[in-house]
Amino acid sequence: MSNFSLKQLRHFLAVAQTESFTQASRVIHLSTPALFESIHQLETDLGVELFIRERHTVRLSTKGHQFIEYAQAVIEAAREAEHSLMTSESNLSG
Repeated sequence: MSNFSLKQLRHFLAVAQTESFTQASRVIHLSTPALFESIHQLETDLGVELFIRERHTVRLSTKGHQFIEYAQAVIEAAREAEHSLMTSESNLSG
């Protein structure tokens, strides 16, 4: 089983949305080399290539297209869990 992080999933989604490592790095406030490394590590952990890198473009590979739905679902579930816990916490302290 892979050991990837929510941060890596957010990085993956940023690159998928912008179709650019440079633009994604600006959006998420991370250096481009650090973003490259994060995506490379995610691909290594999963054992698949998520992006097709061409000279000036980046696009999702077939596996990337498959993975994007799961990444979005995990990020959304994490947001919902955080929101639920924060709401529960405020109810307990009030």
